[in-house]
Amino acid sequence: MIDELGESILVRAMEFRRLYPLSCAQDIYKNLHQSFHGSEHAILDPDLALQALTIEWNSLTDEDARACQFLCEPIFLPGITPRLFIVHLAPAKVADVDPARIFHAFIDSSRNFPKFYPDPDSPLHDKFVSRWNQIGIGIKNGRIELPPDEYASLTAAAEKSGWGAMHHSDRFRQAYKPHYRLSMVPMGPV
Repeated sequence: MIDELGESILVRAMEFRRLYPLSCAQDIYKNLHQSFHGSEHAILDPDLALQALTIEWNSLTDEDARACQFLCEPIFLPGITPRLFIVHLAPAKVADVDPARIFHAFIDSSRNFPKFYPDPDSPLHDKFVSRWNQIGIGIKNGRIELPPDEYASLTAAAEKSGWGAMHHSDRFRQAYKPHYRLSMVPMGPV
């Protein structure tokens, strides 16, 4: 059974699939995981994070900017998770957003996002797993057009790994060239 919050997550997942029709279950998982966990796992060393952003920023091309539809995209779930946004780097570079501003927002958001990852005893952890299972119901009943076996194998792998972060699928990376950072502060139009 899908409750009201689960319905809002299904609508979000369907919107994600509409915006990114070549996405896989892995990409929906990543998006949901980020909305619950933020990017704390990516900030083990701020100096390395800055170096990675600088290298990525300098490598961005016009093709990367054309592959992305938004400068800033909300990924938070109203009533469930804190406000969180994806700041897409290629459109930010085209719009002359200072990469230092993106970096500081990324670091601040990572530090200030509620800390529960990867605590399996956290109530938010249970909410994440429950909401992921509701996405599975949406896939099984055809509301989210993805193969149920893709969802099932991904769920088994995620559970085995302790429900940790994942990369985008190869298909998603090739099609959409995702270069972004997470921020609790929107940059540009949302």
